[in-house]
Amino acid sequence: MSLAVAGDTAIDPTQSAGCAVFGPNGSASVLQYLLVPQAVSGVPDDESAFLLHGATVPAAAPPLAAALRGPAVLPAQLQFDLTLRRAERELASRVGALNRPQAAAPLA
Repeated sequence: MSLAVAGDTAIDPTQSAGCAVFGPNGSASVLQYLLVPQAVSGVPDDESAFLLHGATVPAAAPPLAAALRGPAVLPAQLQFDLTLRRAERELASRVGALNRPQAAAPLA
């Protein structure tokens, strides 16, 4: 099977005995397929088990691998924004439950 960029296709599991095998990407690109199992039936809240299995574990994509290595030097604007957000979270955790003012008794 070969798909265009952002292309999609549906496979009828009844035609493949519920099993489909996808080979590697045939082009020179390092891009892979994204498989999303979906089932449709006329019964509301119907569900079924499935097994999505791969033959090998691919290496992490370069951007993800770089992110996992450790924090990179962030621009000053982003560092400032993150500092403010951390301070907001810390202050919010100290506040606790808010006390609502009591209504005044009705005048006679």
